[in-house]
Amino acid sequence: REAAGTDAEYFAFLATLYQRNGRHPEAVTSFTEAVKLRPQEGRWWLGFAISLEATEQWKASSEAYQRAAASGSLDKQLLQYSQSRLAAIKNR
Repeated sequence: REAAGTDAEYFAFLATLYQRNGRHPEAVTSFTEAVKLRPQEGRWWLGFAISLEATEQWKASSEAYQRAAASGSLDKQLLQYSQSRLAAIKNR
């Protein structure tokens, strides 16, 4: 992580690896860095939201799903997924 410096791509890649291995707390930490460095990247907000949801951080997850949807950079399927997850967790 220290070697990443300010490389948003590195943090997002690391976060994705953590996420795929079920290590959501570590994914949250890495996605936090990625979206801080490049807040317009909707895919990273979506990944962030997924890991926040997995760690039962409902309010933060909802906000991240909203940021993902509002980014304008998601394809149709990812946008629909983001919106469906947002609707599902609003009742939590």
